[in-house]
Amino acid sequence: MARSFSSGINPARIADALAHDAPATPRKQGRKGQRYGKRAEIALSQSLALLGIAHETEYPWGKELNPPRRYRSDVAIPEYRLLCEIDGQVHSIRSKREGDIARQNAGVMAGWAFLRFTPAQARDGSAAVQVAEFLKQKQEERKWPT
Repeated sequence: MARSFSSGINPARIADALAHDAPATPRKQGRKGQRYGKRAEIALSQSLALLGIAHETEYPWGKELNPPRRYRSDVAIPEYRLLCEIDGQVHSIRSKREGDIARQNAGVMAGWAFLRFTPAQARDGSAAVQVAEFLKQKQEERKWPT
């Protein structure tokens, strides 16, 4: 069920709460297959959970595309067709950036909305605040008669 959000969400409170619960996670690709940026993804997921926002991590999508693709987004809220991506340094490499753009365009054409964040935004809580504001806006749009 959708939750309503107030506009007075304070990212500093989210960051403070995360600082007390921050798990020790690796920063780079390791022998166990962990990826760069995982810490930021976990922080965003925890921030959304603190706000009571139901979400999925490592969300697979793209089967609805023509031709079908096998994409995965860092965080998703399928009820609102929202995909969240955390773009670290690797996303500044030209070939990676071009792939990201093509992937996002395909998703938008399939009806998905994208919000992109830096790892710092994911860790300090401001990304979760923006997600909450997006959901609030979508809830208000749904109230309009069709």
